[in-house]
Amino acid sequence: RLQRGYSESRYLGRPEADGNRCTSMGILGGSLGASGHAEEALPVLGATLAVARRYFSHDSNGVLTAQAEVANCLCTIGREHDAHVIMCEIYNTRKAAKGPMDGQTITAALNYAGCLGASGAHEEALKLLRKTLPDAQRALGESNDCTLRIVGLFAELVKQSATSREEVVEADALVRKYIEIVRRVFGQKHPLARMFLDLSRDVRAKLESFPA
Repeated sequence: RLQRGYSESRYLGRPEADGNRCTSMGILGGSLGASGHAEEALPVLGATLAVARRYFSHDSNGVLTAQAEVANCLCTIGREHDAHVIMCEIYNTRKAAKGPMDGQTITAALNYAGCLGASGAHEEALKLLRKTLPDAQRALGESNDCTLRIVGLFAELVKQSATSREEVVEADALVRKYIEIVRRVFGQKHPLARMFLDLSRDVRAKLESFPA
């Protein structure tokens, strides 16, 4: 509540083209979303994006960040298709500007895959994750948070929707590999180690549902 009031006071009464106004609107929208008020956050974030495009189009990173905030909010309120259209645009723009192995491109690919998965397009999401994981491993490292999230999302989507034993075997081998990486880098008691162990158990259960 304090953050919301502070953010409102920072932009109310300021000219629309004022950079501080745009930043404060973004903070307000983000605060609303983080506090469970996504429906209220969406128009604020949409207005922030409109201002960024109108007055600060030279700051392409700022515009893409504002787009991502809108997409995340849309996903939260159940408009997954609208969200994944925006995330697709962000991913393609990042890739064209920076190449597939740039950290921001890889993060955009992960976010796009997450939206695809949430909208039920699991096969398309898995295809994108398969393409992105080697880039993340080379550019960011195997213990990087983004790389680990790609592996986790891949396994989660396979667990939910795999139609072939081969796909589950692939996910099982990947998760077991990353259990060892997480244990080696973070230690056996780290929450990530527990998360990957739980995921491995679920993937193995899925594997057992297919005939050998």
